[in-house]
Amino acid sequence: MTSDSVSVILQHTVRCANEGSWTSLESPFRLGPLDQLVAPSVPIAVVFVYAPSPDVELIPVERLERSLTLLLDYYPHLTGRLQINPSDGTPEISRLGTGAELFVARCSERLDRLDHIELPNLPGAGNALLAPFDPSLEGVCRDPIFTVQHTRFACGGVALGVRQHHITGDAEGFFQLVNDLAELYRTSSLAHPPHIRSHLSELTPEERAAGLDLKQSEYYVEERPAFTSYPVAAPNTGRFLRFSGSELSALKARATDPSSDGWVSTFDALCAHLYQRVYRARLKLRAHDPTLPEMSPPDFLTPVNLRSRIGLPPRYFPNALHCQYTSLSHETLANGPLWQVAKALHDLTRTPSTTSKEEVDRTYRWVAAQPEKRKIKQGFRYGSGLLMLSQWNKMDMYAGSVFDVAPVLVAPPFTPISLLDGLGYFIPTREQGDDIDVALSLSEPVWEFFDKDAAKQSTLVKYYLVTYNVLSTLGWSWVLILTLVHVFNLDGKSATIQPTTTSAFSRIITSLPFVHAERIYPSYVEYRLPHVLQPIYRRATTTYWRVGTVTAFVQSCAILEVVHVLLGWVASRLYAIWGVTEPFPPVCSNPLYTTMVFAWSATEVVRYSFYASTLLGHEPKQLLYLRYTLFYVLYPLGASSEAFLNYATLPTSSPVPSWLSWAQGMWKPTDYIRGLLFLIWWPGLYIMYTHMIVQRRKVLGPGKGAKAN
Repeated sequence: MTSDSVSVILQHTVRCANEGSWTSLESPFRLGPLDQLVAPSVPIAVVFVYAPSPDVELIPVERLERSLTLLLDYYPHLTGRLQINPSDGTPEISRLGTGAELFVARCSERLDRLDHIELPNLPGAGNALLAPFDPSLEGVCRDPIFTVQHTRFACGGVALGVRQHHITGDAEGFFQLVNDLAELYRTSSLAHPPHIRSHLSELTPEERAAGLDLKQSEYYVEERPAFTSYPVAAPNTGRFLRFSGSELSALKARATDPSSDGWVSTFDALCAHLYQRVYRARLKLRAHDPTLPEMSPPDFLTPVNLRSRIGLPPRYFPNALHCQYTSLSHETLANGPLWQVAKALHDLTRTPSTTSKEEVDRTYRWVAAQPEKRKIKQGFRYGSGLLMLSQWNKMDMYAGSVFDVAPVLVAPPFTPISLLDGLGYFIPTREQGDDIDVALSLSEPVWEFFDKDAAKQSTLVKYYLVTYNVLSTLGWSWVLILTLVHVFNLDGKSATIQPTTTSAFSRIITSLPFVHAERIYPSYVEYRLPHVLQPIYRRATTTYWRVGTVTAFVQSCAILEVVHVLLGWVASRLYAIWGVTEPFPPVCSNPLYTTMVFAWSATEVVRYSFYASTLLGHEPKQLLYLRYTLFYVLYPLGASSEAFLNYATLPTSSPVPSWLSWAQGMWKPTDYIRGLLFLIWWPGLYIMYTHMIVQRRKVLGPGKGAKAN
C-alpha cells in the first residue's frame, strides 16, 4: 500500500467535554524534571489496526470524537501547547484549552487483501496513518500535543494513528492514555482516573534552592556545550525482527553466568545479544570498507521505569524513566561470551541510581533546581556506535485497546524521528505469548553484515532445534502409544508383562546407599473398584515394565535443554525418574506411575511438535489450542502423580524422632529431603497452573476478535 492511497478529509479540534477541567489548572502547567530532560521534538507514535467486522461499523468517528472529549476531561493539560520558558529554557504547557486534533482519513486499499497485516504492508509503512508532524521547535510549540488520525479502509477496517509529545509522558503513560480512550469509548467514565501531576514539579523556591547543593553523579551542567560530530555513513532502515520463545530461552541460557547462581532476565539476554551483533556487524562493515567514517564509542542506553521503584502514585501518566547507560570494551563485545555482556547490562539497571528512592529523589531535585535546563547533560555519547533499546513488550498494548473489536496490530512506525541508527523497541506480538518483536533501526549497510551473522548462527541452531524437537516428539509419541497399548491391552500381550525383575537402571541406582524404600502402600484399591475397571488397574501396576526404560531414556534426553533451554518440567521429572522410580523398585508397580507417564507423554507430544512447527515457520492452530488447553487436566494429573509417588517412598513412622519412630524405622536425611519436596510440590503446581491460565488468556482470548460491550 502506498501513502497516496490515504487522504485526509476532515480535521476536528477536540476540547474537554467540561470546560472546568482545564480552567482549574494553573497556567503555565509545569512539567517535572523527568519530563524536562526529554527532547521537545521527540514524539511517541503508534498505529492501532482493527480488521473489519461483519457485525458492526468499526469505531464511528462521531463516537470516537465524543470519547476524546471525555478523555481530555481526565487529561486536560493535553489541550494546551508546549512552550519553552524564555528565562531558563524550561519546557512547560501554556494556552490550555486550545485543544487536541482529530484527523479523519480514507484509504482506498483493503486490509483483507493482505496476506499479513504488518506495518511494512500498510500505507507509507504506517506513516500515512499518522497525523502530520513538524519536528522543528517552532512546529512542536505551535501544533497539538496530542493527535489522533482515524483512517477507514475500503473494506471497513480502521486504523488509529495516535501521537503524543514524549515530553508530556512516556510509553507506559501513552498506552494508559489509549487504554483510557478505549474504556471511555465503551463506557462514560473511568473506573480509575489518572495521575497527571509530574513528580517534583511543585517544589517551593526554598526546595529548589536546596536542590542546588545536592550531590549526584548522573548529570552535569555544561556551560558551553561541545558537540562531537560523527559523519553519517548511509541512510537508516528500520526492520521488525521476530524472536520466538524458544530462541529467547536459548539466548537466556547462553546469557546466564555458568559459574554462579546469578540470573538474567529475557530483556537482559536479548539486549546483550543485539548489542554484540550490532557491534560486530559495524566492525565487519568497516573492515569491508575502510573508507567509512570512524565509529563512535559503543555506548548502550536503556530507560528504567521508576514507577514502582520510587513509589509513584497509581496510574502515573507523566514521564517516569531514568536512562541508564554504559560502554563495554571492544574485547568483550567482539570476542567475549554472551553472559559477560548480559551480566553488565543486568547490573546496569539495578544500581542504587535506579533502585534507591533517596538517590533518585536527590538526582531529580538537583535537576529541578538547575536554572537552565538546556545545559544539563548526561555522559551518554551519541554517534554511529550507539545502541538504545526500550522494553515495550511488557505494556498493555493489545488487551487494553479494545474498541469494538481487539486490534490485529499495534506497532510504532519507523518515522523520520525514530529512524536513528541504533534505536530499537521490544514490542509484544499479536498472540502475546512468549515471542518478542524488535523494531530496530540501523544504518542500511550494517544490515547486510547483521543478517550474515544471523544466518550463519541461526541456520545451525535452527536445524539442531528442529531435529531435537522432532526426535523428542517421536520419543514421547512412542511412550504414549506403548502406555495406551499396555493399559488397554490393545496387543493382547499385557498379561505377559510381570513385575518380576527390575531394570538395569534400577539395579544401579538401588546399589547406592541411603536410597532404599522402607515400604510401599499395598494395592488394596483394586478390590474397591468396579469389576470392569479392575483389569485396567492391574495392567496399570505393570506399565513400568513395558515403558519404564524407554521413558527414562526419553525424559533424560531433556537434560539437553540445559543447553538450549526449551524449559518444561525438566527438573521435577528428572527427579521423579532418577530420584524416585529407579531407586525404589516397588514404586514401579504403583498405578500412579501410569498416570504420570500418560500426562508427561501427552503434554510433550503436543509441546515438542508445536516447537518444531514454529521453528519451521508454521503455527498450527490446533496445536496452539491443545498446548494452552490440555494443561487444565494434564498438569494436575502429572504433578500430583509425581508428588504421591514421591510420598509413597517415605517411611511409615513419624518424621519426629521418638521411641515409636525408632521402633518403626527412623527417617534418614534423604527421607526428610523427599518429604520437603512433597510439600513444595503443591505451591509449585499452583504457580505453574495459574501462570499457564494467564498465558492461555493472552494467547487464545479474550483479546482475539473479542467484542466490547
